Amino acid sequence: MKRLIALFLILMMIFSLTACGNEDKGNGNNKKDRNNTTIADVSQDDNSKDMTISIESVKNAKETDASLFEYEDIDGGISITKYNGNNEIVCIPEKIDGKSVVYIGRSAFANCSTILGFKLSDSVTLIDENAFINCDGMKVFVSGKSLQTIAKQAFGNCSSLFEIDLNEGLIEIGLSCFGFTGLEKIEIPSSVTKIDGPFIKNVDKELLVIGETGSSIEQYVKENGAEYNLKFQAK
Repeated sequence: MKRLIALFLILMMIFSLTACGNEDKGNGNNKKDRNNTTIADVSQDDNSKDMTISIESVKNAKETDASLFEYEDIDGGISITKYNGNNEIVCIPEKIDGKSVVYIGRSAFANCSTILGFKLSDSVTLIDENAFINCDGMKVFVSGKSLQTIAKQAFGNCSSLFEIDLNEGLIEIGLSCFGFTGLEKIEIPSSVTKIDGPFIKNVDKELLVIGETGSSIEQYVKENGAEYNLKFQAK
């Protein structure tokens, strides 16, 4: 009798272990499914945080909703005065309220650390003083086709900024407009004819300036390269 009871207990233990193993495997599968769902949810709800910020990704991004901007009417169109969003890529709309966006106002995006990439619309002609100062998360900036003036300290202290795409047709770059950025090279269009003093001040590292032979920027680098740690390279 005792042997039968012992055998019965052994069989019960084996059955219990087998059942637990199957249950663990089932839970493991469920856990994997839950994890997969979570990953999918994150990629859908917060996709921009996983994207690689590059010139191309910024160029191909959609216009930012106009409701996120504060603005004012000026002669010729709209001037953006403030940004109230947290998008990682900001693309200025061509028009707001049916009027062309022509100016990025003074300090309009100052201290917006969430911005990683920024794209102007083709309607914008001016970036005013301190427009992006202390945007320390910005990595890429793409101008539109009509930008003519970048005022002083426009990108001051944008310490992560490493890539800029400037348009032919740009005329003026202001004093320290790229001061203390992460730039290691910059291509300046041949249309630039007015350079208001040193446009970059982080002289602890060399800045490679790319431009047309015989352009104003080549002459500027020849005259100021040693002082501001600039090196010219022909396109």
